[in-house]
Parts: sequence; structure tokens; C-alpha cells
Amino acid sequence: MKIVIPASAIFSVLGFCLVTFGLGIARAQTTNTCVSPLNSDFYSKFSVVEAADYVQTNAAGPVLNGTNAFEFAAAIKLSTNLTASTAVLTVPGQQPSLMKMFSSRQFIVEYATNAFTNLTSAFPDGDYQFTVSDNTVSVMLPAASVIPNAPGLSSYAADQSINAAEDFTLSWNPFNGGGVHDLITVSVTSDFGVGGFQSEPFGCPGALDGTASSVLIPANSLTSNSTYSTEISFVKILTLDTNFIPGDALLAGTEADTQTTISTGPGLGATSAPVLTNAAWLPGGIVRFDLTTTPGLTYTVQFNQDLNNSAGWTPLLTTDAVANLVPFTNIPPAGATAGYYRVLQQ
Repeated sequence: MKIVIPASAIFSVLGFCLVTFGLGIARAQTTNTCVSPLNSDFYSKFSVVEAADYVQTNAAGPVLNGTNAFEFAAAIKLSTNLTASTAVLTVPGQQPSLMKMFSSRQFIVEYATNAFTNLTSAFPDGDYQFTVSDNTVSVMLPAASVIPNAPGLSSYAADQSINAAEDFTLSWNPFNGGGVHDLITVSVTSDFGVGGFQSEPFGCPGALDGTASSVLIPANSLTSNSTYSTEISFVKILTLDTNFIPGDALLAGTEADTQTTISTGPGLGATSAPVLTNAAWLPGGIVRFDLTTTPGLTYTVQFNQDLNNSAGWTPLLTTDAVANLVPFTNIPPAGATAGYYRVLQQ
């Protein structure tokens, strides 16, 4: 399983569909060819998202993923002709505060807590103001915003023995209140970089709206005898405006994300792929996360500063799992502005 974690910001771990879409970050291998017009770098994107993070490990359905499963993120990605050294966010009813800088075009504010009421108290509904180079852009998070229900695989057991050589329909529970203007995304990522699937992004002809309950994974998209990390997101789109300010895309919404696994070939259901949980970016540049593991198997955590350098993966930890959770911390190399982690299961 590949886990991509920029060392300078933890937002990519959170898995927000609207945030990663707004920042233009690839989330998985893809079998589609459409590029959403909003995903172009001609727009500067400003997004505000409230989310809940879930995990599903059995047929009983999804459960909250860790202690602080309710999350908020406000993000900026400037168009290719713009850069900035600082960005400021003003939360409704609060004083302006600096955003974390990911690059000269990307900034973020993030927060995680153990209850939705804590989330809405810290980041209430209202007008969020982003200030960059003395220009202020507002994104409205409408009143009474509610996070969608948790996505969950409808046939978890069957999804652990998929015939990779045939078309397969992956199904999930309904998105309560989901409509044609909302979004569902499905990301299926190989543990070892072989095969995968990504549903169409927002704005493309094949994108899944909020009424969808399944998606077809074409034959041979996956490989036999493999386990795939899978994420399903229900996104309630509350604000989507590309007209109010020319060249700016304003995005606001709520979403629920469920991390789970699907497998090809018989007898793979008993061994789950490792799942990253409880990720955090600590003072001093320390990155920490927990791995959910299967006792008796061996896991290797690797780090690489450049994905184009296939020989650059450096082992940081190799351990034989004796429990269902392995904690991990790391200080990225001095001077590193980004990094990537992956976990190999043996």
C-alpha cells in the first residue's frame, strides 16, 4: 500500500475529496482520461470542508476512524501565474490567522477533533475570508451544514474475492439526501503499484453524483491475488462558484470518507492491507501515524523525497507485527520540503 504524506503538511492524509480536488493532488491510479475543467491550473481554488473519517474492516459496516475522526480544512491553490509568501484565513467571528504554507501556491488550515459539535464550535457556518497579497476572497459555508452518512461496502465479503478477469460492480449503501448536484468518488489503489481504479472527477461526463450506489470496475483493472486500499467519499456540495470572481473557483462542502479494502482471488479476506490512521504533524516537523496490521506479518515503512526516483526508497522501519496497531514517527531529512511514505506488507 502506498501512502503519500507531504512532510510539510498533513492535509493529504486526511483524504478530503474537495480539498485534494481543489489542490489538484492525484489520489490514486486512474483508468479514466477526463480532466475536470476545475482541476486545471487556470483557476485559483479556495475551499472550505467539514468531514468525518471512517474505516470498514468487516461486513458490520463502517465505524469512526480513530479518536479525532471529525475534521476541518480550508485550502488555497493559486493559479500557475500567481505565487504568495503568506496567506491569511479569517474564520467567522474570529481574528485572522496565518495559514500553513505548503508551497508558494498552496496554503492550508486544518483541525481534527472527536465530536462534530467541537468542529462546528471551532469552525462555525458563515463567511470564510481568504486574504492573499492584500486581496480577499470569501467562501460561504451555509448554515446548518451536516456531514453525510458514512459510505460502506454493501457486500464486504464478496468484495474480498473479486475475479479480476471479469467486470465487477462495486456497491455501497445509499447517500442519504444525496442529489444530482452532489458527488461520490471511489479510489482503488494497489498495495504494490499494480492496477487500480479511480472514478471520474467532478465535472466529467462519467462522474458519480449523489444518487449513485455502484460503479463498474472494468475487467483487468485489478490484478489477481492482490489486496487494494479503497476509499469511498460522499460529498455534499454546498458552494461551487466560478463566476463571482473571474479566475477563482469557490468551493464549500461537507463529506464522509470511508477507508476499506477489496481483494482479488480466493482466501485473501483474512489478511487486511495496512491502513494509516491517527496521522498527525507534530512540532519540529515530526510526522506520526499508526498502521493497522495483521499479527504475524512483516511490515516495512519506506521514505522517498522524489517519486520520479524509483531507487530512492529508504527503509525506515521493518517490524514483525504482534498486535493490530504499530505506531510510527519520523523526522524528515533536513531541508526536505516534501516527502512520501509507503508501507510494504510481507
